[in-house]
Amino acid sequence: MYLRQIELENFKSFGGKVTIPLMEGYMAITGPNGSGKSNIGDAIMFVLGPKSPKAVRAGRITDLIFSGGASKSRAKSMTVSLVFDNKDRILPWNDDTVRLTRYVKLSDNGEDYTSYFYINDQKSTLGEFDSLLTKARISADGYNLVQQGDVTHIVQMSNLERRRIIDGISGIASFDADIAKAQGEKKEATDNLNLIDVLREDKERQLKSLEKDKEQAQIYLETKNSLDVAKAQLTVRQRDKEVSTLENLTQYTDKLRGELEVLKKEKETVRNQHAENEQAIIAKEAEIEAKAGPEYRKVKDDLENTKIKLATEKDRKETSEADIRNQNEFKAGFLESIEENRNLYRTLSESLNDLKIQHDAAKEEFDNAKKEEAQISEETTRHGGELTELQKKIVTLDKDIDSAIIIDQDARTAEAAAKIVLDHAETGKADAEEALETAKFEMKDADQNLKEVQNEVGPDNTEEISKRILALKQEEAQLEDKESQLRSALDRANNEYNKLSAEKRASDSVNGAGEAVSRILALKNTGQIAGIRGTVAELAKVEPGYETALGVAAGGKMQAVVVETDAVAAQCIQYLKSNGLSRVVFLPLNKMMPGKPRAKAIMVLKRTEGYATDFLDFAPEYTNVFWYVFQDTLVVKSLDTAREIMGGIRIVTREGELIEASGAMAGGTIRKNTIAKFGPTAQGALDEAAQNVRKASEALETVREMLRDKRDAIRAADDEMRRIAGSDNASRDKLAAAKASFEQTKRNLKTAEDNLTRAVKELETAKSDLVQKTAAAQTTGQNLENLRNERTAARERMAVIAPADLQERIQAVRNKVFECSQTVNDLASQIGGAKAELSGLDKQK
Repeated sequence: MYLRQIELENFKSFGGKVTIPLMEGYMAITGPNGSGKSNIGDAIMFVLGPKSPKAVRAGRITDLIFSGGASKSRAKSMTVSLVFDNKDRILPWNDDTVRLTRYVKLSDNGEDYTSYFYINDQKSTLGEFDSLLTKARISADGYNLVQQGDVTHIVQMSNLERRRIIDGISGIASFDADIAKAQGEKKEATDNLNLIDVLREDKERQLKSLEKDKEQAQIYLETKNSLDVAKAQLTVRQRDKEVSTLENLTQYTDKLRGELEVLKKEKETVRNQHAENEQAIIAKEAEIEAKAGPEYRKVKDDLENTKIKLATEKDRKETSEADIRNQNEFKAGFLESIEENRNLYRTLSESLNDLKIQHDAAKEEFDNAKKEEAQISEETTRHGGELTELQKKIVTLDKDIDSAIIIDQDARTAEAAAKIVLDHAETGKADAEEALETAKFEMKDADQNLKEVQNEVGPDNTEEISKRILALKQEEAQLEDKESQLRSALDRANNEYNKLSAEKRASDSVNGAGEAVSRILALKNTGQIAGIRGTVAELAKVEPGYETALGVAAGGKMQAVVVETDAVAAQCIQYLKSNGLSRVVFLPLNKMMPGKPRAKAIMVLKRTEGYATDFLDFAPEYTNVFWYVFQDTLVVKSLDTAREIMGGIRIVTREGELIEASGAMAGGTIRKNTIAKFGPTAQGALDEAAQNVRKASEALETVREMLRDKRDAIRAADDEMRRIAGSDNASRDKLAAAKASFEQTKRNLKTAEDNLTRAVKELETAKSDLVQKTAAAQTTGQNLENLRNERTAARERMAVIAPADLQERIQAVRNKVFECSQTVNDLASQIGGAKAELSGLDKQK
């Protein structure tokens, strides 16, 4: 492989397209200073992708784009391609020629840029460039290109740094990186495999669980079929029971119909007697009328009419008395308010009269001042010129101001009146709100009273209560049925729990699980000591049919406790010593040694059913543990087979006879319940049974509580029925009176709500009117102020041009006129306010 050609376009000093062919072997490029020799090396470095632009003698990548020189414009992009001869495939690319191209394009702002990479004109990335070049041991930051000063730098650097350069050039560094990457991928793959194992084991457990569910489902289907048959039988029995009940009801109905016919006849007899009595009464009245004359009929009619009138007048009297009481209370408050208004009216009238007197006096004094001012004005007019014009203007302004004062006073008076109306409207709204609250309180009190009377009297809904009692009794019967079923379920759950509890005690007794082992396993369950796996018996399962053989062969070793390390075993032993507990055998997984079968066992293996460990299912990590327990114990079908091969090997028969390697034989009758068993303890099933007992007990207690509540409801309904049946007419009258009072307070509440709505509207109208009056007053006041300012300016000008003695007289009379005007205006404003208040009081009349 060698660099065959360099292609440039707008790179540094090379404007336009330039192709530089290179031959295999040694080749030199010569030229004068500044001709671009070094730029060719920069072009090669640029394609190889240095980490810093400084490696190609540039501050930024964009500095590499052809600047245009003195006569051309700057280029918008640049392209550099390195063409390699790759016939020897040193570059891992399946092509004889490999062209690596890097293209840089300026953005519109002229500062930023976009960089593109191509391999044989196919779009690529900088990462793919690096990977391809690294495989060929080419690097922009290495020493594939030796530039000025590089040799001196290599000679002066340390051995370690020089070794790194050699490793990089030779590819060792790349291989080391590949190895590190491969190791990382290996670790990741190992972690994934471990995760897959965990997931697989979880799926296997789920599969076993589903198989158990399948078995349970089959049992369920069989049970359901049995249940369907039982339900069908129950339905038949219920039908027969209902048929029998229907027959009894039919007989009872026939009996009631017979009694009803008898009662109808008795009713007809009573009705005939009543008709006869009515006729007798009519005849007797006719007889009395014949003897007493027509006056009797008249007296009788008058008596009936009088009774009706008396009842009507009594009701009207009670209503009138209530109205009179309300009117008297209102009258008292109204009279008190009238008296207050009268006193206020008198006070305001007196104040108004005094104000009028003061106003007349001030007006007279004001008129005198105005006359004096007029005399001075005539004297001023005689002087002629500007003074005369000013005097005329002041006279005109005085008239305008007088008119403006009257308008302003009217506006102020109207504003004051609007404020008074607003105050009265706010007071009316407050009174209406208070009346509404009172009506609400009375309504609430009447409603409460009606409810109390209704509760006391009770509704006349005997038919509804009867239906409710019947429904409650039906629900009671259903709950009693549920209670019976739950009692049966609880009994079954208790029996199951007792059975499992007895089996657990027997299993513990057989397996020899003493207190010491139980305490060690308790440490495992509570997490006080980590690393305890369990007993040998718990860590394996036995194929069916070999339970007796393996239980005898393992013996007491079944209660040995498996732990993870000898440190855990030492910690457990220290715990046993500290608590005075007996000895326990511990099997640390990190120290258990493997073993090999003896030659004799291997020789006779084919004549047996297999090693004892062949019939156990346990995790591979426990292989050394179960070798310790069984070693090369062989399992045979019968004692005869065992006798044929015994001697130098340990043998156990499927029925439990044990022959040691020494030749010792043990056998006899074995009770199944005395043999130690492999497999998980029965504690899980026992806990589940206890949970079932708790659930059944809680469900039963819930139903019993519901049954108690239902019976309480039945008793309450019976009491209500008896109370309604025993209510009298006085209670009914009391209820009617409470209803009438409630309806009256309801009407009063409606009236109060209407009054409040009207008061709110009046208040809003008063507010709007006040806003308008205030705006008008402000406008008239501003106009008056403008006129006064204009008059003041005219007077000030007149004071400047008038003679000295005339100026003094003008100023004196002007002050007097101003003071009198202020007094008159103030009094007029007070009179207006008093009139407005009197107007408000007149409206209240």
